[in-house]
Amino acid sequence: TKEELNETSIRISVMDWNAISNTMIGVYTIDAASVYTSNKHHELYREWVGLIDDVEADDIGVQGYLKLSVSLIGPGEKVYIHDLDAELAEEMKKESSCGGDLSQLILSVPTIRKEWNYVVAKIHKAENLPIMDGKVALVHKAGTDAFCKLSFGGAPPVKTKVKTIKA
Repeated sequence: TKEELNETSIRISVMDWNAISNTMIGVYTIDAASVYTSNKHHELYREWVGLIDDVEADDIGVQGYLKLSVSLIGPGEKVYIHDLDAELAEEMKKESSCGGDLSQLILSVPTIRKEWNYVVAKIHKAENLPIMDGKVALVHKAGTDAFCKLSFGGAPPVKTKVKTIKA
């Protein structure tokens, strides 16, 4: 719907793969409505964008650049077919004329100011939690080792201390 389009953003993440855990290099976020309404064919086509790391507070500024295409196709619409050869020739001319300085070609450099915002949650009480421990030993009573976890806005989750209840 139009309301959903106006409330949706497109987030493209560039990650460094690692066997243990992937690491954020940078992201580019744009609202879907601007892609759909600002361009003739409802697309960003082969545009350079600046990547920022919006997770690590120490990583400020542009972390690199990404050339991307994004198309949003509505009901009854068709994907626009580009003349790739002609457009690549034009693109190469533009890129060589800037002398290797991609900043002249960037669609929009993100200007996100990082600041601390807080979500405060207080866990007061939990009741009637099921017994989760495995087999009951003769000496120990079965119980539950419970904790709560909260995540918000893509930030890493935080958790409470573990509370052990026996019986």
